[in-house]
Amino acid sequence: MKVGVIGVGKMGANHIKSFCNIKNATLVGCCDVDKDRVNEISTLYNIKGYYNYRDMINDIDAVIIATQTIYHYEIAKFFMENGKHVLVEKPITFKYDEAEKLIEIAKENNVKFTVGHVERFNPVIDVLKNIFNSNETIAMSVKRMSPVDNRVQDIDVVLDLMIHDIDAILYIMDGKKINNIEAIGRSVKKESIEQKNCDYAVAYIYFNNGVIVDLTASRVTEKKIRNLYINSVDKFIEVNYMDKSITIFSQLERNLEDKIGYKNEFITKEAFIINKDALIEQNQNFVDSIVRNVPLKVKAEEALIDLKVVNIIREKIYNKKFI
Repeated sequence: MKVGVIGVGKMGANHIKSFCNIKNATLVGCCDVDKDRVNEISTLYNIKGYYNYRDMINDIDAVIIATQTIYHYEIAKFFMENGKHVLVEKPITFKYDEAEKLIEIAKENNVKFTVGHVERFNPVIDVLKNIFNSNETIAMSVKRMSPVDNRVQDIDVVLDLMIHDIDAILYIMDGKKINNIEAIGRSVKKESIEQKNCDYAVAYIYFNNGVIVDLTASRVTEKKIRNLYINSVDKFIEVNYMDKSITIFSQLERNLEDKIGYKNEFITKEAFIINKDALIEQNQNFVDSIVRNVPLKVKAEEALIDLKVVNIIREKIYNKKFI
């Protein structure tokens, strides 16, 4: 199977590098409007360079689209209408109706269509899914914070970062309905203020089984943090996406220590996690879905729901007066 990558920025380059470890597929080329960058990457990986994605059509069976979000719909539509399989980076598109249309096009042309919600392939998610019980969960808190990065300028922090955690939360909540969403945000960077995009956002999601989730996303924090905290009726779970670790705190017993009061004693357990590269796992799943008809781990319909939640959060933010 022959694959091409469209967009050779940081994420596109990571996709290209990942194909050194992908089975049953050959990376044949990359494409970008930045000709110097295309020449650099194509030479480095000994693949063909393209400056117009349409020129790639007869040379590939599938594409990975890692361009700015604004171009996702146009490019994905072109390839799927020509019978090519597509993996598009998150978010699926800017507009909900465009995402719906792409899903229809994929079905009409019988092609695989998935979205790069790479955190779903983080090995901690598989382990967490097995130990998580939404009916015993009281609340969850998510922190996804990063230093200033000028790499992404076309979207706000909700579409850029928070969407990862929205996808993960909806995945482990396994179909539980959302009752309400509240959110607020703030613009910090000069270009964000000019474009009216927030760089710091806090959202609250209330599920119909009572679970409360608060999510904080920042791209103006001078420390990189990727953590999820789960408070349940009998345990506290701490997930570190970067370290790929899960720590479970559970109460052992309550003993009388002295006349002053009680001392709580806890058991601390570390979940066993097999370390895997999430991007390689994601791209292998995409290839396997085509070559071996393996189910896609991230369905486009799930990415559509993610986008719906994101759009509600963004609407809540931008309908308020935020700084």
